[in-house]
Amino acid sequence: MNIKNLILVSVIGAAISVVFSNVSFLNFTVCFCCAPYWASAIFAVWLYRRMTFPGSLTLGQGVIIGLLIGLLATAASLALSMLGLFNTAELMNRVQSFVPPDSNISIPMEINTEYRFGCSCGVEVIFCLIGGLIGGALFRTDKGTPPPPPDSSLPRMNV
Repeated sequence: MNIKNLILVSVIGAAISVVFSNVSFLNFTVCFCCAPYWASAIFAVWLYRRMTFPGSLTLGQGVIIGLLIGLLATAASLALSMLGLFNTAELMNRVQSFVPPDSNISIPMEINTEYRFGCSCGVEVIFCLIGGLIGGALFRTDKGTPPPPPDSSLPRMNV
C-alpha cells in the first residue's frame, strides 16, 4: 500500500465531499442519498488505482480510503463551521426570519456543536465507507483467476 498516494487521494476525496456538501448552491446533491460522500470515495478509489503502479487495489484498501475520506471530511466540515464559513445555526436563524412571529413553530437558535459533529461524523463516515466499499469492489485487481481449462490429453471418465 502506497501511503503517500493513500493520503493524497483521501485529501482530494475529502475536499470534493466538503465542497459539494457545504457550498450553498451545490449542497442539494446531499439530497440524492448523500451522493457527495459516496461519489467522492468512489472517485478517490479509482484515482488511487490509477496512481499506484502497476495499478493494484484490494477491497480492503478501498474501504480504508473511504474511511479516511469520511474522517477528513468530517473534521474539515467541523473546522469550517467553527470558523463561521459554513454554519448550520446561521441557516436556522435565516429560516426563523421567514416564520411569522405569532406561529407556534419554534426553531432552536443554537445547535450543539458536539451533536452536529456526531451526526455529521456518523453520516459522512458511513456513506464514505460505503463508497469506498463500492469503489473497491468495482476497481479491485485481486479478483480470483479463472481455473485452468481441463487437460484434453487425459481420458474422460463417463459416469
